[in-house]
Amino acid sequence: MKKLIILCLTIVLLGCSTTTGNLKLETSSEGVHKQMADLTTKEDVRQRFGTPNLIFEKDDLEYYEYKNVSGHGRYEWLFPVLGWIISWCQDTYIYTETNLFIGFNKNGEIENWDVVQTQGTFN
Repeated sequence: MKKLIILCLTIVLLGCSTTTGNLKLETSSEGVHKQMADLTTKEDVRQRFGTPNLIFEKDDLEYYEYKNVSGHGRYEWLFPVLGWIISWCQDTYIYTETNLFIGFNKNGEIENWDVVQTQGTFN
């Protein structure tokens, strides 16, 4: 019975991942394009995505930034001895970050927008 419980806990922990930021924002570029298709004003954007993570001015436009970061770790350390050795050599967290930048003119209409995605790892 103890082995079954340990196996179940291991499977659950191996499937762990995390997501932070704006959960309304799609994680794929194609998904963001679909979300932006019918938006024309600042009010539309706030209704769709909520409060931006960052608001800034650039080139006489007001920009909203929305961010979604998701990732998962490697959980070899859960396995005694061999897992500890593997995680000591390669304990890596893998992440994907999706940023949406939307520029508004003085009338609150969308002038431009762009999606920037980055992926990486860190120890």
